[in-house]
Amino acid sequence: MRILEGIDPVPSMARGWTAPAWAVRFAVGLLASSVLLLLLLPPHLFVAAGLAVAIAFILIVHPRAYLALYLATGGLSLAIFASEPGELLKSDSGVQPDSLRLLAFAAGGVLLLFLRPRLLLLVSRHRLGLTFVAALAVSLLYTSGIVEGILLFLKICLPLLTYVLVISEVHTEFQIRGLLHACLIGLASTSLLAVMGVATGGSLFILDAGGISRFQGPMGPNSMAFYCTCFSLLFYSYGTRPARKSWLAIFGAVVMSAVVASTGARVGIAGLLLGILAIEWAREQTGRGCLITAAALIAVAVLSPVFQRFAYSRDIRDLAGLDVGAGFWGILGAVDTSGRDTVWRRVWEDLVITSPVVGHGLGSSDHYLADLLGGLMAPHSELLRLLADTGVVGAALGAALAAQVGTNLLKSHLPRDDPYEFLRPLAIGSFAAFIVFSMTDNALGCYAVFTGYLATFVGLLRARVNQLSDSGDGI
Repeated sequence: MRILEGIDPVPSMARGWTAPAWAVRFAVGLLASSVLLLLLLPPHLFVAAGLAVAIAFILIVHPRAYLALYLATGGLSLAIFASEPGELLKSDSGVQPDSLRLLAFAAGGVLLLFLRPRLLLLVSRHRLGLTFVAALAVSLLYTSGIVEGILLFLKICLPLLTYVLVISEVHTEFQIRGLLHACLIGLASTSLLAVMGVATGGSLFILDAGGISRFQGPMGPNSMAFYCTCFSLLFYSYGTRPARKSWLAIFGAVVMSAVVASTGARVGIAGLLLGILAIEWAREQTGRGCLITAAALIAVAVLSPVFQRFAYSRDIRDLAGLDVGAGFWGILGAVDTSGRDTVWRRVWEDLVITSPVVGHGLGSSDHYLADLLGGLMAPHSELLRLLADTGVVGAALGAALAAQVGTNLLKSHLPRDDPYEFLRPLAIGSFAAFIVFSMTDNALGCYAVFTGYLATFVGLLRARVNQLSDSGDGI
């Protein structure tokens, strides 16, 4: 049986392709420079640099092959090759230090835009997105955290370019199936990495401040929750297609949902449930969505430690003693948001209030919290981070871009009998989950395990709509 029909076998992403002369010259130069680097750099740094260059080269030469490679390795960190083997399974507060992927994307992406004028023209049509990116770039000129700002800038740009690559490179059903198949390969590779973690003596669980065990897999609890949410929504939207139910896919959705619950990421569970509700709403089955969401909440309350304690260190019965007259920050402190209330208050009072119009520059909130707390830290709210870094200007542009994406998703249409009908509810559900994740977590930082997949799903929907429009079978 197949979870997604037609996604076997593995596609040949370079079928019929011949290397242009400039690519051959580039490859020869790369080989010559690699020999010199091998003599100058330590082995682990040479491997790291080689991987980054190779990925950038694939992006330039064959963007669709790059997309497949990204989806097949989204749960893996390229930074694992940059030091000792022990780094392979190391988590860093749920965020992987995957700077190599970002650097490779930046180098390859810039060259790709100039080498393919058609792609540059396509980018120029998205004026609101370009304005938002321009505002972020300008804010880097006055930021106090230039390193954090550049990394965050690239993390935001990667899914935006991913979307553009999908709609420009995917033209056939075969290519849609190829990218979906790459997603499944990525899930298998991440599962294999988790098994390797157990085999090498690593732990797949972590204890939080309240002593509750949380599943983190090979990447950290929250990142794992976001990653599995993508696949849960993918399997669910596919398995519940009108008149084409797939119980195997539905079972896969249940398994992925259980993994999300086991991470103990409350925002992950909330995003997943809202995503499922959005999928059913998109199919005009809101009642069924509400029933499934209510049943899931009951199951989580009974089986998961997430709802045994409302916020790690407090029993849910403590909510009865809340003083609603204590003010906003007082209520947050009483509920206990795992320290988020303290972080949010400091960022709001020390950064947002002091420069409300243009902010302190992209990355400044991360830099401020790192100095304050003595370690890597982010505001755990993307809207608050945009307000602190880019002020009302950048936050308004970001909100407008999100509203435009949501509006376009709602306006899109695929026939109910189309084999790829599930792409529309999948894109809508994933976008709803993104909105929830952005409220109380660092969703923009999870470019490798979440926002890139979101951009791919949205791009595949747009590509399918374009295919049907060209053939006269759809809108």
